[in-house]
Amino acid sequence: MSSIIPFIISALISGICSWVIFLYGPRWGLMDVANGRSSHCGAIPTGAGIGLPLACTFMGLYLSIPWIIWLPVVSVSLFSLVGDRVELSVKIRLIVQILCALMICLGWFYPKGHTSILLLIFFIFFITGTANIYNFMDGINGIAGLTALLGFIFLGIWAVHHHLNPDFVLINIVLAGASAGFLVFNFPKARVFMGDVGSIFIGFFFAVQIIQMSESISDFICLASFLLPFYLDEVTTMAIRLKNRENITKAHRTHMYQLLANELKIPQWKITLGFALFQVLVGLIVFGVQSKPVFFILGIDLFFLAAFIVTTFRIRQLAAHKKLEIR
Repeated sequence: MSSIIPFIISALISGICSWVIFLYGPRWGLMDVANGRSSHCGAIPTGAGIGLPLACTFMGLYLSIPWIIWLPVVSVSLFSLVGDRVELSVKIRLIVQILCALMICLGWFYPKGHTSILLLIFFIFFITGTANIYNFMDGINGIAGLTALLGFIFLGIWAVHHHLNPDFVLINIVLAGASAGFLVFNFPKARVFMGDVGSIFIGFFFAVQIIQMSESISDFICLASFLLPFYLDEVTTMAIRLKNRENITKAHRTHMYQLLANELKIPQWKITLGFALFQVLVGLIVFGVQSKPVFFILGIDLFFLAAFIVTTFRIRQLAAHKKLEIR
């Protein structure tokens, strides 16, 4: 099958789902009502990210992709759809995510010889952590969808370049297509939001693939770097919140991208494109240095971390100054 066909089919499935949510979301109670922590105004239909797990399920069955690759991720995503409809406690969300991550680890990684308990714990932490980081970073128009589109393209290219199982190539084509289908309704203007059902699914599946496709520590660092902008914004923001003794389980809008949008009033589409350009830059560098020693690759990521810290510190200064001016 030509790679363009699963891309188009997945884009259509996701686009139709987004259109249905746009039409019927208000009737079904799938609405994201703006509050003091939001970066939008009014009420927007949410849960349109359902198109990603549905496209993944349909194409996974049609292409005979092993169920252990996609079924547990789809399960945690569908549970997250409930969270788009009703309020679920952080504890319940984490328990379900950990159980699904454990299912993947026991069903995929252990049969391949990964029997270390510490490694199992790390895998579960990494999968659930990435899923929630992606969810936290889904806060302005297009940022989650465009990051997913680019990220899955990078993973697919990596799979081709390293002659990995063709299933990895196919599933990333499917997910890139589904991300593109959603973006039509979310960028540059948001007519629908992705919701937890989409953002948790993307973060979860991305982390699973990073682990599945890694054949060395260098591979792991390279593959994780495809999401580096999201990791950096979340890690720096969490460090600041911990330093300020804030409750990190409570919603907020102090990520760098949120400060740019809400305090500095930069149009959301510009911020999204800025993060996308950063992601592309990192991705291209990763492909250029993938054969280098692990410490060289890690050094590049640390350089980006240092640059991001300087940038976010300056932006937070400007945002604080802006607040004082308003007062």
